[in-house]
Amino acid sequence: MTFHQEAAAGDEQADHAPDPTDASRSGLRSKPGRWSTRIALAIPHQAGCGGTAPSRGKIGESVKRINEHFPHWFCDEFTKFNDDPTLLPFDQHCLVALCAPRPVLLSNAEEDQWANPSGQFEMLAAADPVYKLLGIEGLAAGAKPESGKLVKS
Repeated sequence: MTFHQEAAAGDEQADHAPDPTDASRSGLRSKPGRWSTRIALAIPHQAGCGGTAPSRGKIGESVKRINEHFPHWFCDEFTKFNDDPTLLPFDQHCLVALCAPRPVLLSNAEEDQWANPSGQFEMLAAADPVYKLLGIEGLAAGAKPESGKLVKS
């Protein structure tokens, strides 16, 4: 059974928590990663545009490029924002905020500008007020940490 099938089975049907890690965009976009009470932590890895990097960002993969090269990843409605992603009604920090109060660990290669590591940190910082609203410490860093350093908060 896949992670998504297992988590979708519901809390009452499972005898253990599913593995919350996932590569690329699936880790944060998946409903179980945000709402299942059995998920204690979300760890999306290498999730660029449409994942944990800002869709409205100027660095990395653009909405237009991802829609043109991977049209099967998103619904047709997303293509309406190809030329002006600033019109999107929300950005990826909202998906991070939906995970609150559970922790989220974003990991990627520093040199992978398609994944936009700096933009991903901005999304964590933008979601921080939701964690604080829920009485959780939130992001304990004012700037993106240097490569190889984990922000534990």
